[in-house]
Amino acid sequence: ESVTNDGGNFTWYLALPEASNGRHSLSTLFHSSLQKEVLSDELGEPVYDCLTGKGKRLATKQTQLLSAPRHLLLGLVLFSQTMHGRRLTATKNMALVSIEQEITLNVGKCMHQYDLYAVLVHEGQSLHKGHYYTYACNPSCTRSVQVPEWHCYDDDKVELVPEDYLEAFLRGEQPRGRHGSATPYLLCYCLRQQERTVEKGP
Repeated sequence: ESVTNDGGNFTWYLALPEASNGRHSLSTLFHSSLQKEVLSDELGEPVYDCLTGKGKRLATKQTQLLSAPRHLLLGLVLFSQTMHGRRLTATKNMALVSIEQEITLNVGKCMHQYDLYAVLVHEGQSLHKGHYYTYACNPSCTRSVQVPEWHCYDDDKVELVPEDYLEAFLRGEQPRGRHGSATPYLLCYCLRQQERTVEKGP
């Protein structure tokens, strides 16, 4: 995973599990990626030299947010590359990921709620080509109604998307594209204005 922080935006890329491992929740993948990770080799052995010169030691890494970003942008790493002889090939991961329209993020003592407002979609099996389109609505931080209207922006064509179709698409239950290869790859969430404080335990 990698992360960038640009002004009020927090961009986070998530590696997908194997497609054969069943359905996964986007929220679970996101929160799991923020947990502390032990850095070691394939056998679980330390790989970093100790500053005192007493051999190698285990290291950990973890990402923590000091403030809640206004926009949460979650990217899915769709392609993995492997070498076949001298040829580098890219394979698209068709893992089923259920995408929630609401995601919660704890920062300090506050629990922040984020609402989905855009889904960028890639259709095709190739890393180098394909068809791109977007499902989008007005972000919760700017719209005046609670239930948004979603539209599909596909080149010069804009169509209203029925709510039940969108929900089925986000759950992975709706056929994705003409050849079943349409995959969400960037999810855009906006911070909801109302927040509530969560007391920390001892």
